[in-house]
Amino acid sequence: MLSIAVLGSGKGSNFQSILDAIQSGQLNARVVCVLSDAPDAYILQRARDHGIPAEYVDPAPFKTKLDGEAERRTIERLEHYGAQVLVLAGFMRMVKSGLLRAYAGRIINIHPALLPAFPGLASWKQALDYGAKVAGCTVHFVDEGMDTGPIILQRTVPVLDDDTPESLHARIQEQELIAYPLALQWISEGRTTIQNRRVLIRESSAQKVAPDLSGQRVLITAGPTVEDIDPIRFLSNRSSGKMGAALAVAAARRGAQVVLVHGPLKIPVPQQPGIEPVPVRSAQEMYEAVMTRVAGVQMAILCAAVADFTPVVQADRKLKKETDDLACLQLKRTPDILASVGALEKKPFLVGFAAETDSVERNAREKLQRKHCDLLCANDVSEPGSGFDQETNRITIYRKDGQSIPLPLLPKSVAADRILDEALAGIKA
Repeated sequence: MLSIAVLGSGKGSNFQSILDAIQSGQLNARVVCVLSDAPDAYILQRARDHGIPAEYVDPAPFKTKLDGEAERRTIERLEHYGAQVLVLAGFMRMVKSGLLRAYAGRIINIHPALLPAFPGLASWKQALDYGAKVAGCTVHFVDEGMDTGPIILQRTVPVLDDDTPESLHARIQEQELIAYPLALQWISEGRTTIQNRRVLIRESSAQKVAPDLSGQRVLITAGPTVEDIDPIRFLSNRSSGKMGAALAVAAARRGAQVVLVHGPLKIPVPQQPGIEPVPVRSAQEMYEAVMTRVAGVQMAILCAAVADFTPVVQADRKLKKETDDLACLQLKRTPDILASVGALEKKPFLVGFAAETDSVERNAREKLQRKHCDLLCANDVSEPGSGFDQETNRITIYRKDGQSIPLPLLPKSVAADRILDEALAGIKA
């Protein structure tokens, strides 16, 4: 288990993302202490709230770096707590040579830019002023320079035409919350090696997953459905299919034979061995594809965002806006696929999804019971980073025994494995 010390000067948002990753099981580590150069920094209180030793280190008399005595005290406290890796989380001091020697190759920082571009302060504003089309964040090892150390990991953020410094910075910060725990995960697994200026990342033994789903047939639905009004118009939703595709890839990697029933995805359909793609368009087509394939399936994960309504009549010609055809569009309910599978006499282990904007827990628990699910994965799509067409998701898994498992904001590939872990545990229970 990796012992981490965090040095911070502010609120500690990245520190919290590391704690969330530890709690979720993504990161095999512990935070042994938090040190700050600001006596009133909220990161100290955040640490104490989690029972983590938190100390103030007086940096006087310098404004931009620790003086010699402060550096000696810092090293002494780090050694006292047994820190193996130092994480700079908004630490507003230059790290000096003594600390660099004591923790050579073991100090990491995150910078809100794609280094080596835009080092220093307000890098997001630098990117906007320069006219950059892509911004992002960089996790790097710390050396003697300012933001010049070997790069471990980068995540990109597109610069939008209407971006302000504040809006761009906010989206970069969302990616920081993913990047920092992931980089620390690689370090904790012993996968990083520095060769000159390059950081080499070895394949994880965890990527060579034990085939714990070998012999299992798993049916997964993904993406939106499309309900045609006429040859031009349709009803649909914002689902990209990324979560369902991630679940299919993860299940196949773990040895399952996967049937992936999917609507029109915004990403390439997974084509790897073990996945049988079944493309559909409408809710009715998805219902028929699922109900004709569910027999003999041990696990069904119904992740698709199925349209709730479809036109009573699908016109074979374009409806004219000058008539009442569009103003009086008649709709009917689509088949409830989740409820239909849940009502089967011999139903598979059933995992449902709920995308909510309010009363998430109440709605999720009610849906879990009403549709006879074994697990229900719910997320608040209004939360940044957790809505449709995102690379990440913050999911809470509700079990029919009343327990719930809140996951932190995770890449969908990581969240997929956590969902499969819970489903497999439920099957074995």
